[in-house]
Amino acid sequence: MATGGRGGQTLKKTVRVITNDPKKKEIPLTLKVHIDRIYTLTPENVVFKGVEGEALKTLVSLVPGKVFPFVLKEVNAKRGENIRYQIAEIKEGKGVRYELTIENTRRAAGVYFDTLYLKTDSERKPEIQITVFGNISKAPDPPARKTGRVN
Repeated sequence: MATGGRGGQTLKKTVRVITNDPKKKEIPLTLKVHIDRIYTLTPENVVFKGVEGEALKTLVSLVPGKVFPFVLKEVNAKRGENIRYQIAEIKEGKGVRYELTIENTRRAAGVYFDTLYLKTDSERKPEIQITVFGNISKAPDPPARKTGRVN
């Protein structure tokens, strides 16, 4: 049973066991398992949509799972040309939460993609990726000024 991407869910699978017992030729076997989350990432992807010169910023929260805690070691961008980022570690009871502030730095109109790589000390999840998409539009032209003259 594949469990990738199923953190926080309970899975149930039933199989039939065929026997040579004439009284019980078939036995249903049910497996029910809860999949623990390795982490919670909110939001999972970042989308910047705005106009030239507009300040665009997003806060991403990364919470390691209780069963598989880890430490966030470093954050790197694949390109890093159009974004700036910083990480903060926040203690919460016995655990920790990481807040990643991601900011659009692109001033000109255009589209871009980038990926942030979050390196952890976890053997189960040594790297977490965040996709960043930016769609910056040209600022609208200012309305024409009225002069009060008629031609």
